[in-house]
Formats: sequence, structure tokens, C-alpha cells
Amino acid sequence: MQEELNINKANADAALNGLEVTSFSQADNKNSAWSKPWIIQGTGKPLIFILNNCIFSINFQ
Repeated sequence: MQEELNINKANADAALNGLEVTSFSQADNKNSAWSKPWIIQGTGKPLIFILNNCIFSINFQ
């Protein structure tokens, strides 16, 4: 990940600026798996993802 940030800095910075920090983002700030992508910002909807055939739902408050 760090290599991509260095190689393609302009696009990586633009992508990070489109993310919204949540209470789960913690030390990584916007560069966190828990930051909200544009599609669910302001909706009050949870982030749903699948990991190892398990469904997870994170409801950001």
C-alpha cells in the first residue's frame, strides 16, 4: 500500500480526500479500512462487507 501511495501520489491523495473519517478509523485517519467511502457518506447506512464467508455490518454513529 505504501508503495502505491509513493508511485501514484496525486491519485492516492485524491482518493483519500474523498473518504470520511469515522470513530473506527483511529490512527490511520482517512487511510483506514474503516473510513466511509463517498457512496455511504451522510446516509446513516452501515458499511457491509464479507470476510471469510462471514457478513459484517458496521453502523457508524
